[in-house]
Amino acid sequence: MTPEGKAKARFRTQVKAKAAALGAELHLAGQGGSQYGTASVDYTGWLFKPGVMEWPRPFAVEVKRFDRPERLTERQEATLRRFEQTGAAGFEVKSEDELQQFLAWMHAVCL
Repeated sequence: MTPEGKAKARFRTQVKAKAAALGAELHLAGQGGSQYGTASVDYTGWLFKPGVMEWPRPFAVEVKRFDRPERLTERQEATLRRFEQTGAAGFEVKSEDELQQFLAWMHAVCL
């Protein structure tokens, strides 16, 4: 598995475990790359905790490898910002610290 593949696997595992621990519903869609489709980021989805939230909280995440610094491409950056403009929370996860920040966001929106 590539370093980015390992980071994505860790992201999925941690996010699913956090949602379960919070008692929240999680919809996590992974995107396959396509030169013909609409530009996207690695993961889009929503988080919803019945009885706490009136509506699900949408998010978009681009994950990069954790073992060395890597920047988003201009296209990825623009796509992530477009998601934010629609009201989704946008995240770049390029390190364990940034993964923990996303998990903290999940916790905060479920309070």
